[in-house]
Amino acid sequence: VASQGGVEKRTTLFGPAVVHVFGLGLVSAIDRNDVRTFNPIVEILPLGVSRVWMPIPTNANGLLAPGGLFRSHGTIGGVEVMGRVFADGCVIPQGDAFALLSADCATIVAHSTDNSIVIAAHAARDSVLDRNVIEAGATSRQPFGIVESVLYELFRQGCEMRNVHLGVFGGIRTNFRHDPNHPHFGRYNRRLIEYCRPIEGVLLDEHTGEIDLYAIIRDRALRMGVPKEHIVFDAIDTGSDDNIAHPVWASHRHGPAGARNLVLVHHRR
Repeated sequence: VASQGGVEKRTTLFGPAVVHVFGLGLVSAIDRNDVRTFNPIVEILPLGVSRVWMPIPTNANGLLAPGGLFRSHGTIGGVEVMGRVFADGCVIPQGDAFALLSADCATIVAHSTDNSIVIAAHAARDSVLDRNVIEAGATSRQPFGIVESVLYELFRQGCEMRNVHLGVFGGIRTNFRHDPNHPHFGRYNRRLIEYCRPIEGVLLDEHTGEIDLYAIIRDRALRMGVPKEHIVFDAIDTGSDDNIAHPVWASHRHGPAGARNLVLVHHRR
């Protein structure tokens, strides 16, 4: 645990990756049409990083974008900002970094002892779960979600699931409630509760529809064959009551409105 100019910062060494999670006050938003707004991210990149990869996760589509689909936002201080593609994640070339702004969504990072590949991705609820399965009982996309996309890519590149390590960073664990009586989202929430009920550790409170997003991610990885002991979580919980009086992490559950955390994943050389 450390601070960056008064901003909460957690750093985790995860295989060939270093994961930094920055809290409130570092970056609130970026304008993808104005490369200057990326300055706060570029300024804290590890020494020697010349590219940072930032797919647009707005659609929570559960997809990884091939490097060839990315387009440059421009160059700041010798660092090229790669983006302009709607996806949740990508393979991070060695020496480069991946950056994600979010308020509650987790970031997943995966690597394997079979090779030096590192993948990072946005893991929102709708990235992890196919919403159409919840609402209509039928798949609307392949793969099912971002966990499968990440693990299929590692498999495609010659990795065995028994050698894969998956980490979950910087997201919400408690107070992620889905009110079954909500006037607009109640129907979906009730179906989500029903879906989550049989999955170990996911449904924390049936009356409020509180679920553990990390437990869903773990379940998807276990289904794919990743060993339980290779799935790790950080200690951050953006939804925790402990943060409400003096929040250090941005959350849609307790504000501040419009604030974001930054997750920075560096694939070391």
